[in-house]
Amino acid sequence: MAKLAVVICLFLLLPLTSYGIDNPDPAVNQSVRIVMDDKDVIPDSYLDEPIDVTCHAPGDTIGQTTYDWWSNGPAKRLITVPSDGGPCIQVIWDASDEPKPWVMKGTKYNGYHTIMEYWVYWSGMGGGTWVNTKSGAGTIDENSRDRGSISMQTELPTDYVSSVAIDLLPCEGRFIPVHCPTAAPDTFIYPRLAIDGDGVFHVFSRSQMGRHRLEYTSSKSGWVYGSWAELDTLGYGWHNATASKQSPTVAAIYSVAGDSAWQPTDRHNSLVIYESFDSGSTFTKKTILKDLLEPTDTLNCMLWGGNGLYDGRDSIHVVTVATKPADLGEYYPLAACNLWHYTPELGLTVVSSYPWMYDPPAFDGVDGIYGNNQLIHMPSIGYDPETGYFYVLWVEFPWYEEQGGFQCGELFVRRSTDWGQTCSFKMDMTNTHNE
Repeated sequence: MAKLAVVICLFLLLPLTSYGIDNPDPAVNQSVRIVMDDKDVIPDSYLDEPIDVTCHAPGDTIGQTTYDWWSNGPAKRLITVPSDGGPCIQVIWDASDEPKPWVMKGTKYNGYHTIMEYWVYWSGMGGGTWVNTKSGAGTIDENSRDRGSISMQTELPTDYVSSVAIDLLPCEGRFIPVHCPTAAPDTFIYPRLAIDGDGVFHVFSRSQMGRHRLEYTSSKSGWVYGSWAELDTLGYGWHNATASKQSPTVAAIYSVAGDSAWQPTDRHNSLVIYESFDSGSTFTKKTILKDLLEPTDTLNCMLWGGNGLYDGRDSIHVVTVATKPADLGEYYPLAACNLWHYTPELGLTVVSSYPWMYDPPAFDGVDGIYGNNQLIHMPSIGYDPETGYFYVLWVEFPWYEEQGGFQCGELFVRRSTDWGQTCSFKMDMTNTHNE
């Protein structure tokens, strides 16, 4: 329990100061006020100001790792914690020891027993076991019995297919892969997995031929999947999925573009939440987050999708970043942007904001830790079912410093104790300027 206790204590140390939204209208909340003991401290100001720091290392992962960020490409990391408070925390990541890691990477897995206090396969990302050795791009979820399942794209001799690997026992790491139906002559890649409260497996993938489309299949057991069904066309960006652990509710979360081009030059992308309340038999509720913004808001391009979850009340929460349509921000962060938190009850509320742009010469010749990023990037959201608290976690690149030709980033977290109405001040988790 020692390691888990450290994490819990860290969150408990977050300041109790909160911020409130000036206007309860979801479309009018770019400005915030900081309150302490019910007194305004900094009225009508943005929460985030750049601070002078010195970067010591370009990013980190969980625990130990032999994965080389600098020369081996970025490792995608995902973690799942049992919704019923079970003892196994499960982690997957993309990894490669090959000379061409972008095309020669696989998915690795490790699990941590919080009661027995040990990693299943050695220590953190310094250990792990291979789920597959090519293609990777995995996501992870678990069923009501804490058995982990991983979606991934698998390379066959003539094609890529979307696959799901199911663990034999909780936290064992002995996976049996199952292939979803082939899409030949098309190829469906980047599968996203979500398991709902009825134990139904939901897989959302992206088609490769022509205009990219969001494709969907499901399985009641995880072992046999039905035919693919097209849900929507995709914009330039990403897609994710989440499911309730209390009901047969599932949601696809993805970027769409308003015109016919898959990669429009102005990139007027929006984020869509497409929900089914009957285990995927029908998708009936579509929420377009861009419609909740002010018509005059220039930070209205939700390029890289969002992450979400369902809370204990079966209400969805989604975090996403909105930037300027013309801001590419592909391999160094230039884009002004807002980090939003969405719930049906509260609409959009701002979590962090950079309403300006840095000068491009500041990052001249500097490579990115992650490709395709903004000043605020890769947000995720966590929920503690015992307390009802929410945690929003994200990466920021707000500084000019670089090391070894790589941009510098910090990992921030905010906690909400009232279902997202207010949040603590953001806490710097990596805190490299104090190292």
